[in-house]
Amino acid sequence: PDAGPPRFRECAKQPYVEEDGFVLYYTDQCPFTYYWVPRVAEAAEAHGIPFVDYYAAMVNPSDGSLPYADDGVHPTVEGYLIMESLIHPVVEGMLKP
Repeated sequence: PDAGPPRFRECAKQPYVEEDGFVLYYTDQCPFTYYWVPRVAEAAEAHGIPFVDYYAAMVNPSDGSLPYADDGVHPTVEGYLIMESLIHPVVEGMLKP
């Protein structure tokens, strides 16, 4: 009630960033996830942008549960180890000249 209207930083209003790449956060709660995530992955690949899909690596495909997130959101230690195993080679590759 007393909060002001949300405001975006100026950089969020511009269609340009100086860094290469982007981070896409998503969950299966959004009905558009299954449509857009594969397309973002394809676009990333087409432009040589690394795309690491933590969610697909940690979701149980048979029932959609997240066995590596006890509360359904935050990764467990095992979940973080999976994430590290996925991102480490990507970062290493980006750091090589």
